Amino acid sequence: MPQMEFGDYLPQLVWLVITFAVLYVLMARVALPRIAEVLEGREERVADDIDRARQHQAEASQVLGAYERTLAEARDQAHASATANRQKHAAHAAEQRGVLEGRIKAQAVDAEARIAASRAEAMAGLKDVAVDVARSATQRLIGVAPDDGALGAAVEDEIGRAGNV
Repeated sequence: MPQMEFGDYLPQLVWLVITFAVLYVLMARVALPRIAEVLEGREERVADDIDRARQHQAEASQVLGAYERTLAEARDQAHASATANRQKHAAHAAEQRGVLEGRIKAQAVDAEARIAASRAEAMAGLKDVAVDVARSATQRLIGVAPDDGALGAAVEDEIGRAGNV
């Protein structure tokens, strides 16, 4: 192995020192000053950005204060206008309420009658649908068609229980 040749140690050490010195001088004279310049430039830009941000923050605070004052004035005006309109329309609303309540009561009575009729019609058809569904389900589950009389009685019993709940 060439690393174990003791005769080559001295030249290798000399070249190591020369290479290290050259790299040290290059880093100290060329690379590190450039890096320092870049860091200083960044530091200055960051400081400028912070100053501008503080200025913008101060301006934003002033604008926000003006906005809040304008908003408070607008709220006061809107409140006054709303109060006046509320009082004006309260009388009109009371008058219209009476008329509408009469119409709504009449419509509610009519709707209740239609609902009762629809419910009675639906309940009448419910038994037939329930019997058909039960017959189909029973036939699919156990493979035997059930007795229509027993099936009708079971459905009637369940409908009676559901109505009592």
